[in-house]
Amino acid sequence: MGDLFTRKYDSEILKELPHLKNYPEMLPFIGSNYEAMRDKIFILGESHYFDREIIDVFKNTKEGSLYLTDWYNQTSQGWEKERKEYIDTRWNLIQIEVNKKRTKPLTSYYNLKKELGENVHLVNKEMVFSNFVYFNYFQRPAFISGESVINNEKDNEIAYSTFICLTKLLRPNKIIFASIQSYNAFQYMNKNPFDFLKGVKIDFVPHASCKWWNKRANKYNNMTGKEKFITLLK
Repeated sequence: MGDLFTRKYDSEILKELPHLKNYPEMLPFIGSNYEAMRDKIFILGESHYFDREIIDVFKNTKEGSLYLTDWYNQTSQGWEKERKEYIDTRWNLIQIEVNKKRTKPLTSYYNLKKELGENVHLVNKEMVFSNFVYFNYFQRPAFISGESVINNEKDNEIAYSTFICLTKLLRPNKIIFASIQSYNAFQYMNKNPFDFLKGVKIDFVPHASCKWWNKRANKYNNMTGKEKFITLLK
């Protein structure tokens, strides 16, 4: 299958974004064919999440509770492989490419992959995500099982600084938030846009696993989320 992503920028990203030294599993997925694409596209999800069982483990110890209250100053060092996989962006995307059978927690990835594969001229059609950059906007996982992350000012600041660092480094010409919550948080922080964002198409669609992905809404110009996504891609 070859390499799906590149580590070319990892050292520079880790130098600029110290929280990713604590959680290197959350490094962005930078497709190995991204630089060869005519349209350089960022896709941003919302956040990683933990199942209830892991959240309960955090709650039951003094050290674990710090992950719930002081996420950015903790570290994934010493975690078992299964827990790290919950926040491993690259591992999640690899699973989508190698596993044909859908698994429910990854539904949004499969829905995005389908439309990306059918509506963009790809350098590599066999490995769809290898042509794009993907990362979750919020850098702290959701701690309520099945719910969105409850973002605070610290989350907004770190999410925005992460976004700015990666955008400045990788220079996309199209950015699509696959999460209204993420897009709203970005807009809240982006009151004085950087010059390098000028001319970059930035828009949003609903979360690709929610009902609005297949349901029309006035805020999407009477399109479904999927239809708006296709329109933005084209």
